[in-house]
Amino acid sequence: MAKKEFMEDPKLEELANAVIKENMMDWLNPIKIKFLFVVPEISRTVHGRCIRPSGELKHFGKFDVLIEFSHKIWQSISDDTRKLLMLHELLHITIQKAKKDGEEDKVVLAPHDVNDFYTIISKHGVEWFREYKDIVAATYEMQGAEKDRISL
Repeated sequence: MAKKEFMEDPKLEELANAVIKENMMDWLNPIKIKFLFVVPEISRTVHGRCIRPSGELKHFGKFDVLIEFSHKIWQSISDDTRKLLMLHELLHITIQKAKKDGEEDKVVLAPHDVNDFYTIISKHGVEWFREYKDIVAATYEMQGAEKDRISL
């Protein structure tokens, strides 16, 4: 198994800011989000993920959410597909309102659900995801059931 490395790239934050603005996701502006590439990849079938940091990571990293992308696949996809992958990961971030006075609102991660995909599909259709899966499958020489496991 190849050793994974982590790489920051300011272009990821720039893209996220553009996607937030374009999709009117202003509720994300106060949330501290860090972005990383995982080199060469997160896994063969997962190429983006949104993570809530543990207490130690949050303390030392000073962020609420970490979004990672597989560098190998990121290099192979179009700018439009990159925007959609970023949108998908950003849609996982929600704010749970405080239940009692004195408590703070809390950043939570929404699971994959119909609303997440509906937001993207209603605006962009599904063909982009088929093309994305074809690129991933070709990169890793996947076929059949293995190709079907490619997800976001």
